Amino acid sequence: MLRIWVNGLVVLLALAAFTAVHAQSGQQYPVEQRHIYSMPGQTLLDLVRSLFPEQKQHWKEITQQFVTLNPNVFQDNRTTLIQGTRLAIPTQLREVGFVRDLRGSAWAINFLGNRRTLKVGDSIHLADEVITGKDAKINISAEDDAEVALRADTTLRFVTYAYREQGDGESVLELLRGGMRTITGRIGRDSPSRYRLVTRMATIGIRGTEYGVRLCRRSECPVSEGLSVTAAPGLYVAVLQGEIELRTRPARQTLARGDFYYVASPDVPAQRLYEKPRLVFTPEELASLQEPASGTALLVSAAPTAAEPAPKVAGVSALLGLLGTALLLRGRRRVAAARSRLT
Repeated sequence: MLRIWVNGLVVLLALAAFTAVHAQSGQQYPVEQRHIYSMPGQTLLDLVRSLFPEQKQHWKEITQQFVTLNPNVFQDNRTTLIQGTRLAIPTQLREVGFVRDLRGSAWAINFLGNRRTLKVGDSIHLADEVITGKDAKINISAEDDAEVALRADTTLRFVTYAYREQGDGESVLELLRGGMRTITGRIGRDSPSRYRLVTRMATIGIRGTEYGVRLCRRSECPVSEGLSVTAAPGLYVAVLQGEIELRTRPARQTLARGDFYYVASPDVPAQRLYEKPRLVFTPEELASLQEPASGTALLVSAAPTAAEPAPKVAGVSALLGLLGTALLLRGRRRVAAARSRLT
């Protein structure tokens, strides 16, 4: 009878701690105030699954953090928890980078939904969503020496980030809003096939490079300062160095240095644009976008705007070129016909 009462008390304590954990999800609090008691026959994986059912992709990392915080809580089989053990619950996952520079206000939301204000030198952790305020800019140095610069009104999530000396690292970033520029680090150089930037419009893979993207919602991205004209909604991508692979549902396209592309929908291929990507980069960043070695001009026509639908071909200049060629050939045929009549 006493054993039944003890087991019942353990269950009640566990439920109370679990409720306390989720009731505080909008606050910050020290690890010492976050704990739970293990139940009979419970494994650590069972506990992680029950506490974090919506964090399946991070179960491995959360489990590792549990072990780090609670090294001596297992029975002899090293999988089952000692009944009634008080366990500290992780409040953050592994560090993947830090804030190198910051202008304005920025925040991070961790895997539990807790929000914290960022400052220079602060750590960025796996699963963090980094958010920049209006007129803000933040530069993040990642653990593989990659550099990520976020512009104002941007949200970027560090879904997966792991650098390993043996070359099997992996980096998955998700751009939820706004724009960014990045110089890929050792993961991009050693394991380019395991690097991805995910957006709702397209996925980007790299081959060791420097590139920028901007995700525009309707009426959100001014074409130029002081103008009320806004760019058509969609994803804009520009490459400063190296190459990237841009993937939409129907196509995979390789973009090289100086290329500027627009993705209107995940269901159509990206289309090339022929102007300097002012939507993607600041004037200072554009200064590093030089002409190709061949001297070919990069810039001819404008990006699609919200007032006009995105062109369905490469650009207006291409259509004008085809029309001019057709008129020239027609004129030559008429001259030849006139000469034959004279002779």
